[in-house]
Amino acid sequence: MDKVKIGIIGIGNMGSGHCGTLLKGAIENAELAAVADVKENRRKWAAENLPDCVKIFESDKELIRSGSCGSDRRAPLSASGDYDPGT
Repeated sequence: MDKVKIGIIGIGNMGSGHCGTLLKGAIENAELAAVADVKENRRKWAAENLPDCVKIFESDKELIRSGSCGSDRRAPLSASGDYDPGT
């Protein structure tokens, strides 16, 4: 079975925790493919702490439009009301 490529929008406390879970291989057949955050300091954290294969974007729209998660099926999850599902 091919791995599901996951993108995380928002890499604050919860999002960075989800990154760690995925990188540890805790979710079978899933891999962290991309992250997005509007805050520069969080993108800097991602560049310094995540593997080079994880793409980093400035916005949810950029991540989704990039096709980095390689699927026509998307299930956006957000801990806040900031994500715009109309992207």
